[in-house]
Amino acid sequence: MPSVATWWCGERLALDYVLQNIERLVIKPAYPNQNFRTVFGRDLGLAARENLTKRLIARPHAYVAQERLAFSQAPVWHSGGGGDSGFSARALGIRVYAIATRRAIV
Repeated sequence: MPSVATWWCGERLALDYVLQNIERLVIKPAYPNQNFRTVFGRDLGLAARENLTKRLIARPHAYVAQERLAFSQAPVWHSGGGGDSGFSARALGIRVYAIATRRAIV
Protein backbone atom coordinates (compact mmCIF):
# COMPACT_ATOMS: atom_id res chain seq x y z
CA MET A 1 0.00 0.00 0.00
CA PRO A 2 1.35 3.42 -0.84
CA SER A 3 1.88 5.93 1.95
CA VAL A 4 0.31 9.37 2.10
CA ALA A 5 2.40 11.88 0.13
CA THR A 6 4.47 13.77 2.72
CA TRP A 7 6.82 16.74 2.43
CA TRP A 8 9.34 17.65 5.13
CA CYS A 9 9.59 21.43 5.03
CA GLY A 10 13.28 21.32 6.00
CA GLU A 11 14.06 20.66 2.33
CA ARG A 12 13.89 23.86 0.29
CA LEU A 13 12.02 22.31 -2.69
CA ALA A 14 9.51 20.70 -0.34
CA LEU A 15 8.97 23.98 1.52
CA ASP A 16 8.39 25.79 -1.78
CA TYR A 17 5.81 23.18 -2.79
CA VAL A 18 4.04 23.41 0.58
CA LEU A 19 3.87 27.21 0.46
CA GLN A 20 2.43 27.13 -3.06
CA ASN A 21 -0.16 24.44 -2.24
CA ILE A 22 -0.91 25.12 1.42
CA GLU A 23 -4.70 25.22 0.88
CA ARG A 24 -4.64 21.56 -0.30
CA LEU A 25 -2.39 20.20 2.45
CA VAL A 26 -2.45 19.25 6.13
CA ILE A 27 0.39 20.79 8.15
CA LYS A 28 1.72 18.85 11.15
CA PRO A 29 4.61 19.09 13.60
CA ALA A 30 7.66 17.09 12.51
CA TYR A 31 8.51 16.18 16.11
CA PRO A 32 6.09 15.07 18.85
CA ASN A 33 7.40 17.47 21.49
CA GLN A 34 6.27 20.58 19.58
CA ASN A 35 3.38 22.71 20.75
CA PHE A 36 1.57 22.79 17.39
CA ARG A 37 -1.74 21.27 16.41
CA THR A 38 -2.47 19.82 13.00
CA VAL A 39 -3.74 22.50 10.61
CA PHE A 40 -5.89 21.93 7.52
CA GLY A 41 -4.82 24.53 4.98
CA ARG A 42 -8.30 24.70 3.44
CA ASP A 43 -9.72 25.94 6.76
CA LEU A 44 -7.41 28.94 7.10
CA GLY A 45 -8.44 32.52 6.48
CA LEU A 46 -6.02 34.93 4.86
CA ALA A 47 -4.49 36.20 8.13
CA ALA A 48 -4.10 32.67 9.56
CA ARG A 49 -2.52 31.47 6.31
CA GLU A 50 -0.03 34.36 6.37
CA ASN A 51 0.81 33.58 10.02
CA LEU A 52 1.38 29.90 9.22
CA THR A 53 3.53 30.82 6.21
CA LYS A 54 5.74 32.96 8.46
CA ARG A 55 6.08 30.06 10.95
CA LEU A 56 7.01 27.64 8.17
CA ILE A 57 9.65 30.00 6.77
CA ALA A 58 11.10 30.77 10.22
CA ARG A 59 11.45 27.10 11.30
CA PRO A 60 10.92 24.88 8.23
CA HIS A 61 12.62 21.85 9.78
CA ALA A 62 9.89 21.68 12.43
CA TYR A 63 7.00 20.91 10.05
CA VAL A 64 5.74 18.33 7.61
CA ALA A 65 2.85 18.60 5.19
CA GLN A 66 0.70 15.78 3.90
CA GLU A 67 -1.91 15.29 1.24
CA ARG A 68 -5.42 15.54 2.62
CA LEU A 69 -7.13 12.21 2.17
CA ALA A 70 -10.81 11.75 1.64
CA PHE A 71 -11.96 8.91 3.87
CA SER A 72 -14.30 6.23 2.64
CA GLN A 73 -17.94 6.41 3.67
CA ALA A 74 -19.90 3.74 5.51
CA PRO A 75 -23.51 3.56 6.69
CA VAL A 76 -23.85 4.18 10.43
CA TRP A 77 -26.94 3.71 12.57
CA HIS A 78 -27.67 6.60 14.86
CA SER A 79 -30.45 6.90 17.38
CA GLY A 80 -31.34 10.45 18.18
CA GLY A 81 -33.84 11.95 20.53
CA GLY A 82 -37.37 12.65 19.41
CA GLY A 83 -37.56 9.73 16.99
CA ASP A 84 -34.71 11.03 14.83
CA SER A 85 -33.09 7.64 14.23
CA GLY A 86 -31.76 6.04 11.08
CA PHE A 87 -28.78 5.47 8.86
CA SER A 88 -26.41 8.16 7.68
CA ALA A 89 -23.03 8.20 5.95
CA ARG A 90 -19.96 8.77 8.09
CA ALA A 91 -16.24 8.86 7.33
CA LEU A 92 -14.43 5.60 7.96
CA GLY A 93 -10.72 4.96 8.34
CA ILE A 94 -9.12 1.60 9.02
CA ARG A 95 -5.52 1.08 10.08
CA VAL A 96 -4.05 -2.34 9.50
CA TYR A 97 -0.89 -3.60 11.16
CA ALA A 98 1.14 -6.73 10.44
CA ILE A 99 3.41 -8.39 12.97
CA ALA A 100 6.09 -10.87 11.98
CA THR A 101 7.07 -13.61 14.41
CA ARG A 102 9.43 -16.52 13.94
CA ARG A 103 6.51 -18.76 13.06
CA ALA A 104 4.22 -16.58 10.95
CA ILE A 105 3.06 -13.16 9.91
CA VAL A 106 0.02 -12.20 11.93
